[in-house]
Amino acid sequence: QELMLYDELLERPGLVPHLAKIHSWDVDCFGFHEEAGNAGVVVALSYLLQDYGLVDKFRISKHRLLTFSRRICEGYVAENPYHNAVHALDVLLNTNYFLRQEALQALTTPLDRLAALLAAMIHDFQHPGLNNVFLQATKHELAVTYNDNSVLESHHVASAWKVLMEDDCNFLKGLSREQYLEV
Repeated sequence: QELMLYDELLERPGLVPHLAKIHSWDVDCFGFHEEAGNAGVVVALSYLLQDYGLVDKFRISKHRLLTFSRRICEGYVAENPYHNAVHALDVLLNTNYFLRQEALQALTTPLDRLAALLAAMIHDFQHPGLNNVFLQATKHELAVTYNDNSVLESHHVASAWKVLMEDDCNFLKGLSREQYLEV
């Protein structure tokens, strides 16, 4: 079902111009997200990993990748005025732009690209719309869980990794142990 939905999204006439500019600096993230049926990060991550040849190189299950990506997209709170799925798409596309610059291309491996794009996508996953200082001052559950240390940052990565560990979401299963640990 995810594969069919993804294929349908790629065929949307309104999405084609955004995909054509996916490697440029001036992508309209709001338009991209809307044309992708409010799943811009799902489409962008899958498209970029395919474009870089990382899907084949690391034997990534497209079904698991799309399932994971959709779960991450749904974990961004749409009502947040800033830390939402459009912001995640913006960071993902800007990370891609910088990865394509000559100086960085020479320094990064395919595994680095995979890790950087994944990190960009999940960087604010489940953001509550409040900052660390507020969470600490109010003794919020997240502040207590992470002992007031990098509360949001710890939550974003830990909760995203929890999703990744679900069998139908673990698109990194094809990595070797060393590669997995590096990511």
